[in-house]
Amino acid sequence: MQFGFDVQIGTNNAIGPRATKRVYLHEGDLYLLMEGVLMLSLRELEPAVWSELQFWACELGDKRRTDRLVKYARQMAEKRDASTPCQTESWADCKAANNMFKQSEVTFKSVMEVHYQRTRELDRGTYLVLSDLTELTYGYKSQRKGLGRLTAKHHRGFFLHSALVVRAGDSEVIGLGAQELFTRSLQKQKRVHRVNGWKRSNEAEVWGRVIDAVGSPEDGVHMIQVGDRGADNFDVFAHAVYQHTGWVIRAAQLTRKLRQTDGTIAKLGELLDVSPLFGSYQVHIAADRKQKARWATEDVRVTKATLLRPRECSTAFVMDHEIREIETNVVEVREAEPPRGCTAVRWVLYTSEPATTFKSTVFSNHSIACCMVLPATSDTYVCRRRLATSISAELGYGVALCQRLELLKLTSS
Repeated sequence: MQFGFDVQIGTNNAIGPRATKRVYLHEGDLYLLMEGVLMLSLRELEPAVWSELQFWACELGDKRRTDRLVKYARQMAEKRDASTPCQTESWADCKAANNMFKQSEVTFKSVMEVHYQRTRELDRGTYLVLSDLTELTYGYKSQRKGLGRLTAKHHRGFFLHSALVVRAGDSEVIGLGAQELFTRSLQKQKRVHRVNGWKRSNEAEVWGRVIDAVGSPEDGVHMIQVGDRGADNFDVFAHAVYQHTGWVIRAAQLTRKLRQTDGTIAKLGELLDVSPLFGSYQVHIAADRKQKARWATEDVRVTKATLLRPRECSTAFVMDHEIREIETNVVEVREAEPPRGCTAVRWVLYTSEPATTFKSTVFSNHSIACCMVLPATSDTYVCRRRLATSISAELGYGVALCQRLELLKLTSS
């Protein structure tokens, strides 16, 4: 038995006025009624309903293209691990999907913009914005047009920087807040003097652009930008401050110079060495090829410091907005007396979140860091596995469709 519901989708400033779409649910599907608008749980959506909700409002220049996109999204969601000919129901559907991707109006942005807008419409609460870079490769010296250099020498492909929005309380995946595709030049850029470095954009600025694309949170919504060591850049902190969001970012190096509360300048490692002990707790370290599993006692140190703008190589954003310093908390967890032959577990986080009590500091920052920046402890593995399962079940369809869109467009060029 099926039940029909009218769902309002859209925003006044993004994809036009709110429109009403009728969707059908099978008996047993979960739905929530909030503030007069039917909000469907992603966990319970079938591919047909999911594809309608995510893509029916896409502006592709022709309604037939939108209908084709919705149909292919359903086919792809039903067979995520298959190739395009296997996903489509017939050879005619396969040719129609490829012809759709060749149209100039069918771009990465036009397909995903509706999903981004839906994700940013958040209820009150605290949300984590997990940002990281994905490398998509076409192999050794591919001759396809539009590809660039990758990390591996002589390999060709492109990069996709994504910001995944997750509810902090229950780790439920909300959706993708923003993404950016970019490629590296096939030829290396000429070196410039470090004094003139701010005049030329660099690859690390993609972090800040994605933060700006997600935007500032509404009243009652608190966003926390979560990044690995690639985000340890003054420009990233500056964008987070400008958008009025918090941050939890893993420190990339201990040699960064910070200003202490007493006004003296010291390196991060030196500052942590003299910081008082905030507390200790035990954590189970998983075994690997180099060491056995063990219970480790972790010492926690918390201090306040001020990030200083680099004297050279500051980005144009930092210079234009005249951001000179940023206050932050620094949380360090270091294993005390590791066994012989074992590498001590140590990680350092910059965070804007308050560190008033030991329990709140360890729980909040450890839970956030488990998503992407902590080493492989057993509880970290459980957190990562739950998050990965949630992404696969709720959001994998959309991510895979976006990547397939760009791959097919490159293949046809």
